Amino acid sequence: MSVYDLFIPLFAIFFNTVERYRKILIIRPGALGDTLMLLPCLRALSQTHRIVVAGRRPGIDFLGHYVHTCFDMDRSPWYRLFLARPAAEGLPGNPSDRVICFLADPDGTIQNNLETYYPQAKTFLFPSLPGPHQGMHVAEYVCQCLVKARVALNPKKVLHDATEIPVLGPSPSAFRDHLVIHPGSGDKKKNYSLPFWVKLMEELGKFYQRAPLHMKVLLGPAEAKQRPFFQELVCAQGWTISFTPSSDALLHLLRHTLLFIGHDSGITHLAAMAGAATIALFKASDPRLWRPLGPRVRLLQPEEDEKKFKAQVIREIEGFIASPHAAPSTT
Repeated sequence: MSVYDLFIPLFAIFFNTVERYRKILIIRPGALGDTLMLLPCLRALSQTHRIVVAGRRPGIDFLGHYVHTCFDMDRSPWYRLFLARPAAEGLPGNPSDRVICFLADPDGTIQNNLETYYPQAKTFLFPSLPGPHQGMHVAEYVCQCLVKARVALNPKKVLHDATEIPVLGPSPSAFRDHLVIHPGSGDKKKNYSLPFWVKLMEELGKFYQRAPLHMKVLLGPAEAKQRPFFQELVCAQGWTISFTPSSDALLHLLRHTLLFIGHDSGITHLAAMAGAATIALFKASDPRLWRPLGPRVRLLQPEEDEKKFKAQVIREIEGFIASPHAAPSTT
């Protein structure tokens, strides 16, 4: 037997081992914004790893470009992950070398089930969010958890890249001709009042002649009760409403949005990642953890006087309208 006859099977064993160590299952059920925090690290890993994600819609609808498969955990058989005793049928996602799960597991039930369902994999469990003392962006925290699971990543670089190049953005030549506001979120504590948004829409209407844009109010399920109110308002001001668009339609809209204004919400994160100039209005959440990631993001935090805050927002908008291709400052 020649040295080459020995080398070829050894190379095959090494190659298969390397490939096996590149297969990762990530379990992260959560709302839209929570799920989007996976995107920066998924982009960094997508060329070298076979990644499967189990999560929830609509968040997983936006991961497809960077993952091999997505599973919706709101559909069977993912309930088996939470059973007191592992089910004989198991869970999808095999084979994987790493199973990385972002769920609380105080009694060890999930850990036990994962080890049973994925016996060939090393399993790692982490809380969904960083601790309050860490003051760390959620996307960086996700990356650091993957590093602890021995996945090769540079969290600082991953986060930096997400602020330089839109994770979900089109080519720089994409034509952006929409101005979009999203006056809601899934948490009422984050939201500014309806009168605030009415006044803001009135002020925005003054710019329409100087910068002819398609003015759109984006409303989701959380704003369903507000739809009649905005329907009457937009008819009088020349705006249009986009109500619960499909995931594809929503991403298409945001990729063609020049300027987006919204609360700290999953939609605002999506707008920033799609490359829209984004004004994010924070109120009850920590921007250190939830700053939208994109190259054209401006964070605004509340003034004691809502009128003064509205004036601050208008000044930012005037800057965008005057120089629509200039990158806004980031705080």
